[in-house]
Amino acid sequence: FYHAYSKIGSKAPRIDAKQARKLYEKMYELHKKGLLSACSSVGAGGIAMTLAKMAIAGQKGASIDISKIPNESLSPEKILYSESQSRFIVSINPENKKAFENEMNDFSITRIGIVKNNKFKIKNKNKTMINITISDLDKIYRARFRDF
Repeated sequence: FYHAYSKIGSKAPRIDAKQARKLYEKMYELHKKGLLSACSSVGAGGIAMTLAKMAIAGQKGASIDISKIPNESLSPEKILYSESQSRFIVSINPENKKAFENEMNDFSITRIGIVKNNKFKIKNKNKTMINITISDLDKIYRARFRDF
């Protein structure tokens, strides 16, 4: 985020290594139990890029509301592009919702959206920030690899 705007970030994210390890182990456990339809750790590009790559990989749309994310009064752009560590985006079948929530009792989780149709839409409350078809999103993403 800061690189794109030629700025230097003011705070490096803090990581609780023990809690991070517990979270990664839990994600692995939930995967083995078949409770996750999709799962990706948040990395370069923040949740915006993670969500986009997941949508492209699954060729499924999503409707996301970033106002649901606990954010300590961060701007919508920082919420979308923050590269804070030890965060995951997961997709679960509605039938697994209760089991997933029970398994995640020791962790902070937030439902930010749903998988649906062929549109990739991110909004902040009622303000649409991104609204694109999966096929257009896929073309834009893959265009950067054209020369490789």
